[in-house]
Amino acid sequence: MSDELPLPDEVGHALEDYVLHGRGGRVQGEEVFWTVIDPVQPLSANGVCGTIRQICIKAGVEKFGPHRLRHTFATGMLATGATLQEVQGLLRHAHLRTTALYAKVDKNRLTALAPEWPAAASLGRCPR
Repeated sequence: MSDELPLPDEVGHALEDYVLHGRGGRVQGEEVFWTVIDPVQPLSANGVCGTIRQICIKAGVEKFGPHRLRHTFATGMLATGATLQEVQGLLRHAHLRTTALYAKVDKNRLTALAPEWPAAASLGRCPR
């Protein structure tokens, strides 16, 4: 599966350079993240979870997983004015109702987003 995300040109070029030239010939493939212990292979979902937990331990903070990072990202985007559809696209949610769960954190923002919700639009108004 291939995803396209908005990146500044310099970030895209840096990633491309890393994938094409920055690995010293150790790995071959288009994946960006790889394990560093043999056998070298693309980093799995479990590998991501383990890496985040190890970073938490080293930083001396309460352990958490990737979902909290996604949650923080989504609620931060909504708090700064992103639409549910924009966040849906970045999180790759198939259904807008999944993304809408992130809006419940900020009731003021949820009220502002309610007219975007298809069920509210079909009613012609959003009761408050």
